[in-house]
Amino acid sequence: MNQKYIIDTDIGDDVDDAFAVMLAAKSPMDLIGITTVFRNAKQRAQMAQYLLRLIGKENIPVYAGIDKPLLQRIEYLLPPEMIEEEMKKGYYTLPQYMPEMERENIRETDAVDYIIEMAKTYGKQLTLVPIGPFTNIAMAIRKAPEIMSRIKEIRIIGGNYAEAKPEWNIACDPESAQIVFTSGIPIVAIGIDTTMRCPLSDEQLDKLHNLGSGSATLICNMIEKWTAHYSYVRPVMHDPLAVACCMDESIVTFKEMHVKVELYGEKRWCTVPCETPSLETGTFKVAVDVRPDDFFTIFDTYIFDDK
Repeated sequence: MNQKYIIDTDIGDDVDDAFAVMLAAKSPMDLIGITTVFRNAKQRAQMAQYLLRLIGKENIPVYAGIDKPLLQRIEYLLPPEMIEEEMKKGYYTLPQYMPEMERENIRETDAVDYIIEMAKTYGKQLTLVPIGPFTNIAMAIRKAPEIMSRIKEIRIIGGNYAEAKPEWNIACDPESAQIVFTSGIPIVAIGIDTTMRCPLSDEQLDKLHNLGSGSATLICNMIEKWTAHYSYVRPVMHDPLAVACCMDESIVTFKEMHVKVELYGEKRWCTVPCETPSLETGTFKVAVDVRPDDFFTIFDTYIFDDK
């Protein structure tokens, strides 16, 4: 049975989302669509569509989703000076957004409705790969709860399972994360405690600059904008690890855990493993180790293929 994949992404903030889209689009995975989420989902969709066009996969449809978290307020996530700088135009403009992306026409269907439609169409052939906040998927579950028994699984990047520290995808919309975690849909989760072991090397960055393809040049430009905006030094391949695991799960070691998303108090935003299951926990496979060399074998094979 040919497995179908939808990537749900907040492409345009951390640059690893662009690498994940590129990896999935250039690999043998049957990527049937991309949905975007969180703060200006339309620009994110145009960015994803533009990247796909440069890869030669413009036939993969892109759908914009929900901009705002269920309850979480963005001013609690970012320092005031960064929010002020980002909102000078009166709305959030992605740091990596470029004028040429404005010409991209995205699908009119809402991302939530698209996810529901594909779940009903493909059932157990469908795997969702959310690599951003979980608002779109949570709303799809709320709008059409019957899809929970139809989807094969959800493979997420999100959480920290080694210590009680916030992680971005959870922190942006913890209520949505809790809806997804307790949905009963089989989940495979990779947290930041695992993904941080997969940074790009200087050699890989040099090789990317030397590729010369349109998509590689775009991502190099996105890296420069990402570095300037956030003052980060080296991209870490958080999101591509989830994509690579769709191709070969053996690159990561998993352990079954009961996990709760804390919604109150000083641990709000944290994913907390629990000893016993409850109505507030989800029980699923959580990454506890990764073999970076094996991951980068897959990554290099498709990212540095200049076709």
